[in-house]
Amino acid sequence: MPDTEIADLAAGEGEEEEDVDEEEDARASQAVDDDSESGTAAKRGSKNVRKGRGTGRGGRKRGRVDTGSAVVLDKDGQAAEVIDDEVQVDDDAEGNTKVDELGRLQGGREYRVRTFTVGDKGPRLYMLSTEPARCCGFRDSYLFFAKHPKLYKVVLGEEQKKDLIERAILPNSYRGRNIAVVTARSVFKEFGARIIVGGRRIIDDYKVAEAREAGFVEGELADPEDIVPADKNKYNRNRYVAWHGASDVYRTSMNVNAHNKQTATVKRKSHVTRENWQLEHAKEASRFNSRLTTMRRANQNGIYDVNTNLMFYPQTMQPTHAKWERVTNSSNSTFPPLPEKIPQNFFVADMQCLGAPQAGAGYPGPDGHIRDVASGNVGGLCGIADEIIAELPPSCRKAFLKAKKVEQGWKNYWSTETTDAHRQDLIIGLNGYPL
Repeated sequence: MPDTEIADLAAGEGEEEEDVDEEEDARASQAVDDDSESGTAAKRGSKNVRKGRGTGRGGRKRGRVDTGSAVVLDKDGQAAEVIDDEVQVDDDAEGNTKVDELGRLQGGREYRVRTFTVGDKGPRLYMLSTEPARCCGFRDSYLFFAKHPKLYKVVLGEEQKKDLIERAILPNSYRGRNIAVVTARSVFKEFGARIIVGGRRIIDDYKVAEAREAGFVEGELADPEDIVPADKNKYNRNRYVAWHGASDVYRTSMNVNAHNKQTATVKRKSHVTRENWQLEHAKEASRFNSRLTTMRRANQNGIYDVNTNLMFYPQTMQPTHAKWERVTNSSNSTFPPLPEKIPQNFFVADMQCLGAPQAGAGYPGPDGHIRDVASGNVGGLCGIADEIIAELPPSCRKAFLKAKKVEQGWKNYWSTETTDAHRQDLIIGLNGYPL
């Protein structure tokens, strides 16, 4: 492919930070001219194609200094204020207890990527933009800033780059590149537990209210695939550094183990010891209960069935019986008495919902053994044979008979529709039709 205007512009559009050369070349071969409608390359030898390596329309030469982040707008459409290289949005009082103004984490938390200070910016912590980008699943920092515009992009000057090179934070080969950094505090505000070593949802999130609203389970790992050693000080942060091979993750290559069925599966250690096994078991039980509660709450909203175009709800949420009772103002009712004129001139119906008096009371009414076969509780306590009850110890038998009496009262309170719904028998006339 000749060095056309399109190919040269693609090279100018790519991020020229600390990304490796292979990533820049791959991105340059896939980009197209911003001003082209179809993105189709011009024919070889066309008069409108300028030969050689130029900048093209809208492009920039390699090595040109980046201008940094664009203006960030708040929810009211106004330009957000930037103080200390941080956009002043989404401030959260609870989240501020987990990180200070300089970006230092509190409560024993640690970042998953390297942090450092910049020479003339004081003790504030920064990150190389590509490292949190890779940590959070982005191929490079271009998409990192594009998808998260609240992050303020800071482009380092020559003296600042020289200082980082002397401190071995950057390799000497990056001296001529545009290096972008971002404050560690703003990254934590944006990603929360995802940027924390062994981060857990809500516990390590900055925006706790948003995390709860999103339905995250408290204590759940933000990144289950992350490898966290028992000693967090030994966490490998170099996996996200370009010159330590982080770019190999994004290169497309043949999987040599694709046809190897004996590939070992790496299992994450739970780090259960003699001292903490009870605590770990209690935590896992609590998390499991939280997941069950979340699923049950989701079922309460109903499940849509595409075949019938209907919403289905759990059986335990549906009424099983209805009973009509005529009451007077003198009756013992949970509702306040009405003026005499109202029941004389209007039909007044009060609805009262009743639940089972105890767990496992079974399906009420005389047809419970027919209607509630699927539950496996056929007959409930009333269906247990007397010879089995006789085998119980006296104290257990007494408690059992008490619960059985409560269940019998619950079942006998409900009857058939003829009685509870006051349905009278049909009167058939001489012509054979009901009157």
